[in-house]
Amino acid sequence: MRFFDGAFRGWVRSFGATAASWWIFFYDHFLTREWPALCAVPLEQFTGEVYASFETHRHEIPPEAYGYLERMKSANWLCAYGDLDGVALTLKRLSGRLRKPVPLANAVSILESDYAGFRDDLRRSFRN
Repeated sequence: MRFFDGAFRGWVRSFGATAASWWIFFYDHFLTREWPALCAVPLEQFTGEVYASFETHRHEIPPEAYGYLERMKSANWLCAYGDLDGVALTLKRLSGRLRKPVPLANAVSILESDYAGFRDDLRRSFRN
C-alpha cells in the first residue's frame, strides 16, 4: 500500500504528521465511491444506522464529542467524502482545528495526481 512506500514518507516530510490525516480521507473517498462493490448494505442505509447510533449512545458520549457527531450527521459527512470537494472541505475544517494551521486541503492535488493508484490500493486492500 502507498501508506508504507517512499512516496508517503516524502509526504510526511512535506506535510508533517498531518499526512496520515489526509491519507485516511483519501481512502474514505474511495471507500464511499466503491461502496456498492464492497458491501451489500446501501451506503445511505449504513450511514443512517451510524447516525442513529449517536442518539442511542448519547449518554456515553461526552458533550463536546456529541456536538461534532451532530455536525457530522447534519452535513452527512460520511457520504460527503464521495466527491473531491467534500474531501477538500473536510481537510480544510480539520486544518482549522490544528494548533498550527496547515493547508491540508491542498493535499487533494496529490490525490488527483495519482487518482487511479490510490483507488487501486483500496481495491487491493479489500480483496485481501
